[in-house]
Amino acid sequence: MVKKIIAVVIVLLILGFYFGRNYLVKAAVEESGNYALGTETSLGSANLSLTGGSLELHDYIIPNPEGFSEKKFFTLKNAYIQVDNGSLMGDEVVIESLVIDGIHMNIEQIDTKGNYLTYFQHLKSLNLSSEEESEQNIKIKHTAVRNVSLETSISIMGQKAAKGTAKLENFTMENLGGDKGASATKLMTDIFKAIFSKTSSKVSNLPNIDPSKLKEDAKDKLNDEADKAKEEAKNKLKNLLD
Repeated sequence: MVKKIIAVVIVLLILGFYFGRNYLVKAAVEESGNYALGTETSLGSANLSLTGGSLELHDYIIPNPEGFSEKKFFTLKNAYIQVDNGSLMGDEVVIESLVIDGIHMNIEQIDTKGNYLTYFQHLKSLNLSSEEESEQNIKIKHTAVRNVSLETSISIMGQKAAKGTAKLENFTMENLGGDKGASATKLMTDIFKAIFSKTSSKVSNLPNIDPSKLKEDAKDKLNDEADKAKEEAKNKLKNLLD
């Protein structure tokens, strides 16, 4: 009986340690994303293996900036990380591979203002050189970004100018962090910069919009609305006089 109790206690301690570590990883990812993007990000779950050699992240979400729709701006389905176990206890953690798989971005352009540009500009404005040195620097030997889909919506002068879908080509990055490694925030910033840079190039290649044509359309629409309002007012006045 005593042996069974001891066994149960040991299992509970292991589970507590495991899920406690997952909570800490989840909090660290969210904190790094919040700082890098200047908004409140959220991570659905983090699953760190008991040996610490692999980590899975699921359902990472970036909200839309203020002034855009209520749709989520960025959702990441999965990220898979393989770590060199021998580096975990050292001053420098070596990640053998990071696979980012299944990103969906809701790209909105309202006149000259773009939601992805809001975050891109924030990333470029960060001064990470003043960031305190991390206790553990991180190197990522190989990073692969796969299956990135874009849902695009462009509005000019209050009118929908274009709407559609697009995909980014899969791409890879090598040796993030360089020879000395970098903080988790710096690495996350570099990855987001690469994704948003490719997004910007893709969006800039969308079919050209003719602002003069949209202006004429808006003018015609305004005239139609004015004529409709006049007719309704005329009918109401007629009914009152009858």
